[in-house]
Amino acid sequence: MSSRKPARDLLLALAVALILAAISLIVSVSRAPGGEVEFRARATTAVDESGCLICHNDPQYEPEASSRPWREFLIDEATLASSTHGSVNCAECHLTFATGQRITAPAVQEICGLCHDQERALQEASAHSDPETATCLSCHSTGASGHDIPPVLSESSPAFPGNVAETCGDCHADEQLMARYGLETDIHDVYMDSPHGKVMKLVGSDVDGLYPATCTSCHGSHDIMDTDDPASPVSSTASLAAVCASCHPGANEEFASTLSLHEEFASEELSWLAFYGERFFFVLTAGVVGLGLLMVSLEGIGWLTGRAKGGRAPGARKPDGDDTGGDGSEDNSGSHGVGGDNPGGNPGGDPGGGVAGGDNPKGNPGDSHERNPDDPDAATATLSPPDAQAARAHAAPGARPERTSSLDSRSPLPEEIVRFDINQRVQHFVLMASFLVLASTGLPQKFPDWGASQWLIGVWGGLDAARTIHRFAGLVMIVDSLYHLAYIAYSTAALKKPIPIWMIPTPKDVVDFFQDLQCWFGLSSQKPRFGRFSYREKFDYWAIFWGVPLMAISGLVLMFPVLVLKVLPSDALSMAMVAHSDEATLAFLWIFVVHFFFVHLNPRFFPLNRVIFTGRMSREDYAEEHALEMASMEGKPDGGDQVRGAASAASRAHRKATGGR
Repeated sequence: MSSRKPARDLLLALAVALILAAISLIVSVSRAPGGEVEFRARATTAVDESGCLICHNDPQYEPEASSRPWREFLIDEATLASSTHGSVNCAECHLTFATGQRITAPAVQEICGLCHDQERALQEASAHSDPETATCLSCHSTGASGHDIPPVLSESSPAFPGNVAETCGDCHADEQLMARYGLETDIHDVYMDSPHGKVMKLVGSDVDGLYPATCTSCHGSHDIMDTDDPASPVSSTASLAAVCASCHPGANEEFASTLSLHEEFASEELSWLAFYGERFFFVLTAGVVGLGLLMVSLEGIGWLTGRAKGGRAPGARKPDGDDTGGDGSEDNSGSHGVGGDNPGGNPGGDPGGGVAGGDNPKGNPGDSHERNPDDPDAATATLSPPDAQAARAHAAPGARPERTSSLDSRSPLPEEIVRFDINQRVQHFVLMASFLVLASTGLPQKFPDWGASQWLIGVWGGLDAARTIHRFAGLVMIVDSLYHLAYIAYSTAALKKPIPIWMIPTPKDVVDFFQDLQCWFGLSSQKPRFGRFSYREKFDYWAIFWGVPLMAISGLVLMFPVLVLKVLPSDALSMAMVAHSDEATLAFLWIFVVHFFFVHLNPRFFPLNRVIFTGRMSREDYAEEHALEMASMEGKPDGGDQVRGAASAASRAHRKATGGR
């Protein structure tokens, strides 16, 4: 009995010891940093195989000891799940679990290299090998940790093509960091203002369509070398040309030196021609648009006060028998002339548009004319001005011959006068349509930061489609302009019509301009009286002869840059970019601010001047807009020989438009 008791006590003590040891082990293991992972693994999701998120996803968890706030250790499970490392066991990167331990910058490259050994080798030999300058996380992580590394082709990735420039710019804009390497800090800004950068702003996430060159396209990614390293693809223009040729087949050094350097393409160092050309266009645009705004402002004030029409309220008609506006003034502000709005509005003769006339082979404006049965409102003259006056004198014996007025019901002119024939109207419509398409597809490419620009590019179906449509519209405008020149040549050579000289500026246009200035500033109440075309219409017309060739030549250079630079120096491409961009801006501002104001916002024609669409202008409006030509057509002595000649030639257009009667 006594021998059994010690054995039993020994077994009992051993059991108690084992129980206490087990409890101690459980407590010890549960308190260890990695202990919870093992015992709680079953409670976690598939994203967290080790169960680390049991604590690191709980903002309420309070560790017993930590060197930093717990919020720095929190991991968002959704972010980790969307990361390329979502399926990687935590322990594969976090090799130790000492309290407060974090992976240091030098260790990042080593840890990433465990899986990405090839990229690690390239990076360690690159210009970014210093971990204090950049690590894998600098370019791939959205939050400088390995838990939030999205796929490269995800829009949220810093390495996404659309984000590369900004990612690189974050470091390359750091003045202190760049000072260590002697690099400029405006590289990102210069890139974003370049043709590649502007395209980048418009393509967005469209990785399947047109995508421009980014920093990595030329410099590489993991293997970026110093630019003076012979192994760098940008160490010389020759090597850079090879890089350019990967996207632009056939690109040579002239091409590479224009578009690929971190310099403004219009800088004096890169191209003095483009540098001074850009300043020339700035002065030209500011001067022309400034003058136009002055004209619009003063004329608008005149319309509001009535001074623009000799003191009459806007929209008021002048009294019968008074073709000078009641006070000798004449409002000609709204005439829809040839220039700017009508490439076919030829100066003089049939090419210049027609007015009522007769069947006289010499085109005298007052000869007899039958009524057009297809247009009862377009009454035509039956008596020449001298015959009309004689008839009135015969009807009232002893009375003085009455002065023929453009508003007189007995005027030899029809109620509607043909100003533009169908040929000219078609030319104008094609010019107008192509201009609107060019503006809506071209300006968004010049100003890609505007929300409206990105919306317009989307409307056209993307940048690729917008560029194709822009080029087609440009070719249409070129063909339309060439047709206009052929139209003038054929009219004068084959049809023996007068040489179109009526759009050529004369000293009278200068006088008319200063007369308008006097009226606008209230120094005179008499508006200038115009013939067939006012100085504004002539300016619009000749602006086309300046603008279309300039836009056409520069546009073709930009369309075929590689081909052009095989023949011309790089300055040609730089100057083409300046000329095409700035001339387009000037044309847009003038047409939509000045031309539309004087032509369509004119109180007599608002909201739309239909003359260029119908080809006809009422006799009353004609008297307002073209008083000198009207006087010549009515046989008045103040019409002038020049205007009389224009009316004589133009009468044939009216005969043609009314069926030859």
